[in-house]
Amino acid sequence: MKETILDQLMKKQVRLVSDEPVTLHTMVFSDTNLDPHSPATYYVVNKETQEIIQTVTFQHGPVSSDNGLNGCFNEDLMLMAIDRLEHFQNSPFKCEENAKAIEYLKLAIQSMNARTKRRLGAGIEGTYKTDETEGHNN
Repeated sequence: MKETILDQLMKKQVRLVSDEPVTLHTMVFSDTNLDPHSPATYYVVNKETQEIIQTVTFQHGPVSSDNGLNGCFNEDLMLMAIDRLEHFQNSPFKCEENAKAIEYLKLAIQSMNARTKRRLGAGIEGTYKTDETEGHNN
């Protein structure tokens, strides 16, 4: 039998990511351990059965530290969503909403890449250092 979110709650704390319904069939939980400032593990849960159907683990700490590469990045998930939506756009399911979602996801990736470029230029990419001296720590 698959593990349910209730089983997961018994083992460690998790939280519902959004109280607003996002999809008809699933909800997303995150673990409450902040690594160091955000959750690193998310769980996609079947609303009906409460089973965990997918676990997504993000990078824990900088790649350049002792952590190495140990999880995916925000950009990886955005790229997967873009690829999936582009396949829909090349099918009978093509629609304006998918086109807008692709556009916005590509913009999000551009923003994340700009952040990485700025942090590389400041010599702080791959560290826990903030850019407060650069005026970017909002």
